[in-house]
Amino acid sequence: MTGGEIGRLLVERRPGAVLATITGEIDLSNAGQLEDAFASAVGDATAVVLDLSGLEYIDSAGLAVLSRLSRRMTDRGGALRLVVPDTATVRRTLTIAGVDAVLPVDPTAEEALAAVTEPPPPSQAEQVDRA
Repeated sequence: MTGGEIGRLLVERRPGAVLATITGEIDLSNAGQLEDAFASAVGDATAVVLDLSGLEYIDSAGLAVLSRLSRRMTDRGGALRLVVPDTATVRRTLTIAGVDAVLPVDPTAEEALAAVTEPPPPSQAEQVDRA
């Protein structure tokens, strides 16, 4: 822990999605509590945006939480997107850890929310049927 604010979670229900924001720090001392709070607050939502733009620090325990949250969403047929602007303090850590290769990352909450709430594009078969 770097001496900053302990992790805080704020969850807002938006049309078609849940926006969760974590600020402060995620480390071994609070990762489990934040994961439990996230799971409880998000409930059975299938479209979730996790805004990490105000996160000051994340260690391997926090990275493991992101992995488990992603797996939980995938298992229920849902989607988890991260908000991590290029200027975010934790951007470099997430990039080095390869998080952006596994989870979709957007620079703004608006872009992430649009991505999880827009209907998927029609499949090739649907496009042929319409022609």
